[in-house]
Amino acid sequence: MKPKISQKHKSLKVTTFNILAPCYKRLSLGRESSKPNLWKSRQTNILDLLSSTKSDILCLQEIWFDPFFLKETKEKFSGYQGIEVRRPNRMDGLGIFVNKSTYNLVDFESLTLNGQGYRVALLAHVQSKSDSSMQFLVVNTHLTFPHSKLELKLRLWQVKKITKWVKKTNSSKNLPVIFAGDFNLIHDSVYRYVKKQGFESCFEKANKREPYVTHQNHRSEQVCTDFIFLKTNKSCKTKCTKTQSYLLPKGFPDEKFPKEFCMSDHRPLVSSLSFEQINK
Repeated sequence: MKPKISQKHKSLKVTTFNILAPCYKRLSLGRESSKPNLWKSRQTNILDLLSSTKSDILCLQEIWFDPFFLKETKEKFSGYQGIEVRRPNRMDGLGIFVNKSTYNLVDFESLTLNGQGYRVALLAHVQSKSDSSMQFLVVNTHLTFPHSKLELKLRLWQVKKITKWVKKTNSSKNLPVIFAGDFNLIHDSVYRYVKKQGFESCFEKANKREPYVTHQNHRSEQVCTDFIFLKTNKSCKTKCTKTQSYLLPKGFPDEKFPKEFCMSDHRPLVSSLSFEQINK
């Protein structure tokens, strides 16, 4: 007998964005972090754009752990409850921001991949304010850039470590999992592995294909590296019934990276998910 799906409908908007830390942004001479007038202006534009999405969840990569940068970010997102984790021996890290008006941050934890590319992952347990039965996990990460064959293997090790950690954390909760971030991939073994673990790409589900380009890297290669994945087990009490997914800024095709977009070398990816409770 098929489970009945209630008419109680919940929506969730998630945005993931690698905001390109000023300490990494290359200029003709040096890095942007040495030019406060440049990076402060770019930061303001990024924060304004993210605020305009009215997202319930923001997953950010390459947050710069500069005191002023963090202060301005937290002040702009005062309507969000934010958690951050810094990469070991690096000036950047990850952040998850939960809209206080719609959702509660129940709990969170981080994973440090010591000695393995200086990478981290961040996990948040989130609950709807209007319906306590509506709960899910949000995972944010930024995998190693594949400069070499060794780093290609390292990325697969990283994502296996992260998914194993998430599975263990979720074993007693059995909640839907949103897995977002910059995966630094081109539809390779990491992408295939994530999908084999039962995750669906929200963009692919909504548009019947992945975006062609979400990132123009430091080698001037235009690639697809940014994803929002969703996993709901059959035994989950929540089912995703509809997905919309798109890149910002709107109005630009995803076949190439728009020259007009200068806030980052990545485009923000937005997914609007509709959930219904399953009455078993």
